[in-house]
Amino acid sequence: MTKKIALIGSGQIANFHVPALKAAGLEIVHCASSPHSKTIAEFAKRHKIKKIWQDPEELIKSFDQWDGIVIASATDPTLHLLNLAMVSGKPILVEKPVSYDADLLSKYSNSAPKNIIVAYNRRHYNTVQKARKFVSNCSMVFATMTLPEKVSATDKIPYDNVHSNSTHGIDMLYYIFGSLIIEKIITASPTDPFFGRQALLRSKTGNLISLNLNWNSPSNFALSIENINTKIDLCPFEKLQQFEGMDVIAPSEEYPVRQYIPKLVDSFNVFDGKSKSLKPGFGEQSEEFAKLLNGKPVKIGANLTDAYNAQALAHKIVNNTN
Repeated sequence: MTKKIALIGSGQIANFHVPALKAAGLEIVHCASSPHSKTIAEFAKRHKIKKIWQDPEELIKSFDQWDGIVIASATDPTLHLLNLAMVSGKPILVEKPVSYDADLLSKYSNSAPKNIIVAYNRRHYNTVQKARKFVSNCSMVFATMTLPEKVSATDKIPYDNVHSNSTHGIDMLYYIFGSLIIEKIITASPTDPFFGRQALLRSKTGNLISLNLNWNSPSNFALSIENINTKIDLCPFEKLQQFEGMDVIAPSEEYPVRQYIPKLVDSFNVFDGKSKSLKPGFGEQSEEFAKLLNGKPVKIGANLTDAYNAQALAHKIVNNTN
């Protein structure tokens, strides 16, 4: 029997969820947004969702009418809506970061409900899966992640993008490397706290990770992992290149200096063999949610402990506290 889904949200992220949920064989029967939303009717019509609820809390409380719920609302009300939905005991897919406040997530620091997936969709990238497998097969690696977020002293909420978006990258590090400890956090400028940070992290297996928050730089989001034989680059996170060994090019008249060029042995991206109509990672995420709805355990998706870990580290980096 097709599982019936309730969806809260009518913004851009909710629009990404709808085709992915449908592709996973789920039926979105109910939808709601903010109370008395002016956009939910058009959203429901466009996505052919049968029933509109004017109050998301009423939809949540009517859990006898749905099998699972997706919470893709604005971040501020998300945790409250999640707490209401948890009463149902039914599978929940909730958008990251769940809350900007790590303290509000701290009760999940050691354990988390097994019926809740936090939508850190980049875990499902084939590039991230390859990076995780590479690290697990190596005795020791170096890693560098670059997160050039847009950050400004004039932002209405200081460091908002760090807590809402850089947590994506931080969650990737936890997923790839396991638990992390902070060796050191450095504020890049002694006079401008909005210039950036650098954090030196270490995994429980001893791998050293340099996390560069070069805010506002014209750089790409990137992750490099290497050992003495191999280097893999995710730059951006949606594309992977793997290098082994070096080609040596002798000096020439055109370029009179010897060149050392890493040998490219593999390259792929998140769209290879996948539908380009779905946002990367959303299809696989919805498939795992469908499995959860059918009683199977979550293997890749993040939980509330992971959400806490990502937000807690983001707070420590912003506040320069080890």
